[in-house]
Parts: sequence; C-alpha cells; structure tokens
Amino acid sequence: MKKNILAMSAVLIFSAAAVGCVSQNPKLEKSYAKGISNESAQIVIPSIMDYVSYKLPPASSTIYIAKSNYSNLDSILEDFAKTKGYAISNSYEPDTDIHLVKYQVEPFLNGLLVNITVDGNTATTMAVRWKKQWSQLGKYTVRESNYVGK
Repeated sequence: MKKNILAMSAVLIFSAAAVGCVSQNPKLEKSYAKGISNESAQIVIPSIMDYVSYKLPPASSTIYIAKSNYSNLDSILEDFAKTKGYAISNSYEPDTDIHLVKYQVEPFLNGLLVNITVDGNTATTMAVRWKKQWSQLGKYTVRESNYVGK
C-alpha cells in the first residue's frame, strides 16, 4: 500500500513539474530592478543597451523590453533604445521578429549586479560605486542559451 502511494505521489509530482515546464510563457516573464538611484541609472541603462546593441543591430531590430517594478526606469530604457535606432514593441510573441529583452538589477557589495537577457542569452556586468562615482566594470560574462548545463 505504501509503495502504491509513493508511486502515485511520484507520478503526480513529475506530472505537475512537467506541466509547469511546458506552460511557461515568455510573455509573463518580467524584468527586475532593486536599489537603483537616478545616479546609478545613468550607468545601468547604457550597460543594458550596450549588450543589446552587441547582439542586435539597432536599425533593423524590433525589441520588447520586459517590464520591471520600476516603470520610470522602463520608460527611460525604452526612450534610450529608440535614440539608438530600435523599434519598440508593446508586446512579445514568440516565433516572430520581435526580440525579448529582459534585465535584472540587484545590489551587490558596493555596486549593482546587472544581468541582461536577449532572446535567452544572458550577459552579466556590474556597476560599481567608487569614490562617490558610478562606473561600469566594462566587460560582460555571457551565458548562451544553448549552454549544456542549462
């Protein structure tokens, strides 16, 4: 009896996990930001858009920037993307020419850890506060979406 209950529990847990994996919707994915000030945003926004520009040519790309909990930051980021030449979409649909851009900004030591995801490829950089000034460390660590250990 216990074996049957354990087996049924394992099947239910596996089924629920499989359904959760299949039903993930990229439209529901959001960006996230915490600890950003007006001063640090002057470094964070170019850090995000520099990686996006590296991955996608501005004049011929349409992007959807996933919204975060900082609506002001989202609108400034969209305006900055427009000045670089990007077309901005109001929604994202998979399997179209619209590219999904997400970001995650979190406090880390004496700076901000910045993760930028473009079409599943994630790059990480850091904005640091040193001698009362914000600056970007300048390099990205990139994890491609086809990474084996994903």
